[in-house]
Amino acid sequence: MSTQLTKITTNKAAAPLGHYAQAILCHDILYLSLQLGITPENPDLPPGDISRQTTQVLDNVSEILLAGNSDLSQTIKVNIYLSDIKHWEIVDKVYRQRLGNHTPARSVIPCSKLHRGYDVGLEVTALQRSVGA
Repeated sequence: MSTQLTKITTNKAAAPLGHYAQAILCHDILYLSLQLGITPENPDLPPGDISRQTTQVLDNVSEILLAGNSDLSQTIKVNIYLSDIKHWEIVDKVYRQRLGNHTPARSVIPCSKLHRGYDVGLEVTALQRSVGA
């Protein structure tokens, strides 16, 4: 049995910083690579504060999901990587505002600073919307 893997790409989210896809679609499930709050129009901007980083990373994730025929309401699992757990309250506030009543499974993983000095990154798994939905 052959499994079809489809690479999902959009220029409305930050371009990959290495040899990986923004997302892969397999059996109606989207697997997003770790996303940072990099602004696609100006990727050399400094990261900014944690609220701005969280807003931008959610914007990037949303655009990649849209490119894969999905959206934040279809997320089933989110891993949040934080450089310092002290950022948690702000990240959670921005996250709650964006996802509303939708509460996918979620993990928070403390780590060192992320690539290019970012403090928050999201790795997302989501369902693709049904055709015609």
